[in-house]
Amino acid sequence: MGTTPRGDHEANVFQVGVAGLRDGLRKIGRIPRDWGFKFGMKDWDYFRHSLDSNINLSTPLKTPTDLDDSVHRFTQHIQQAAWLSSQSQTRPPRLQYYNLPEHIRQLITAKRRARSRWQRSRYPSYRQHYDSIANELRNVLSCHRSASYDNYVSSLSEHDKSLWRATKRLLHYPNVSSLLRREDNSWVRSDEEKAETFASHLRSMFQPLPDSDPVNISRVLEFLDSPLPLSLPPTLFTPSDVSFQISRLPTQKSPGYDLITSQVLKNLPRQTQPVIRNHQFGFRHHHSTVQQCFRVTDQISSALEKKEYCGGVFLDVAQAFDRVWHPGLLFKLKRILPSTYYLILQSYLTNRYSVVCHGEKLSGYIQIKASVPQGSVLGPLLYLVYTADIPTQTSTNMPTFADDICILSSHPDPNSVSLSLQNHLNLLELWCKRWRIKINQLKSAHVTFSLRRQECPPVTFDNVPIPPANHVRYLGMYLDK
Repeated sequence: MGTTPRGDHEANVFQVGVAGLRDGLRKIGRIPRDWGFKFGMKDWDYFRHSLDSNINLSTPLKTPTDLDDSVHRFTQHIQQAAWLSSQSQTRPPRLQYYNLPEHIRQLITAKRRARSRWQRSRYPSYRQHYDSIANELRNVLSCHRSASYDNYVSSLSEHDKSLWRATKRLLHYPNVSSLLRREDNSWVRSDEEKAETFASHLRSMFQPLPDSDPVNISRVLEFLDSPLPLSLPPTLFTPSDVSFQISRLPTQKSPGYDLITSQVLKNLPRQTQPVIRNHQFGFRHHHSTVQQCFRVTDQISSALEKKEYCGGVFLDVAQAFDRVWHPGLLFKLKRILPSTYYLILQSYLTNRYSVVCHGEKLSGYIQIKASVPQGSVLGPLLYLVYTADIPTQTSTNMPTFADDICILSSHPDPNSVSLSLQNHLNLLELWCKRWRIKINQLKSAHVTFSLRRQECPPVTFDNVPIPPANHVRYLGMYLDK
């Protein structure tokens, strides 16, 4: 902008650089220079995998500061994943072999054969034949490029903006950085000074007009300080609503301050934090005992094929549904449910009484201080929620079905198998003591599945050895060592 503007409606030409914005955002996370992804971000699978591995869904959101920090970290992860998945992109070749006509591809094949033949023999006649085919191919490709360009130019139209894009690409107008002049007639040259000049100008513009009616202003301020009237709470929205709004975003829409484009938002991974773990198959839709048995037998048979040892510990939970600790269950429900649902379940579980009917006589009321309601629809689900945070380990596999717990570990060394099982049992022991769950060691079993004669060393739970066995019954199926 060469001179200061003389009016609100006067046209002025100037260029605003976004280098300062990008530099500021690079302090948050590394931003690619070509954030518009000129050739499109192709490695979307890597983008989703990188985002999946960095996002932590168990972050507590209790205060506004926690929410702001989570949004800041989420933006950082998106920017970093987008940069990593787009940094290896290159411009695609302009001329593809499979797009060439058949006679040109035949000439290319003949040229390669002639070159190979001359390189093997070094006969002058073969070299002349190779040069002849190469010259012919060069002329044919030149004619093909010329014809292709003629077709491209003739296909340009002013209606779909293709003509203007081609014109802009050919002319290469240089971007001239114009100077700015302050109100004191001094010139501004650097980008930093230009940004501060624009900010100062906008700061002076975004001010209210002088006070002309003090009575009305006092009335407005007094009304703003008055209590708000009662109203219904805002309508809640679901993740499906957010996904639907993202799907409607225009692909060519410019990004906001965070430089996250709509194309990046549309390729965000679908990640949820399930309340019930994937290893739990009990009382779940499309999960059955047969499928869980397949998982167990698949790991055992895989270890037998690899000639490894597969150690299995099958634990018996004593009175699992009858001993559920109500305060512990409410503690876990309060952490994952909204307050309205939590209060309903709190009323559902507290102050429960029961009577015993024998013949025609009823006993007195007895208070139920533990267990989930037997025979109810919510009973099994509440038990799954209560045991959802059962500890797991990477070196072991733990297929569970309601209160049937199985821990498997495979390794060529039997000592390593027992060590992995024992470490998992130690974690499980601490968890059971914390949430008042009892394991009956004498009814549990430790089985070594192997084609070798050696047995895995024994393991203990709460300093009580788990009895070794030659076979065990799991979900109605007998598993023999």
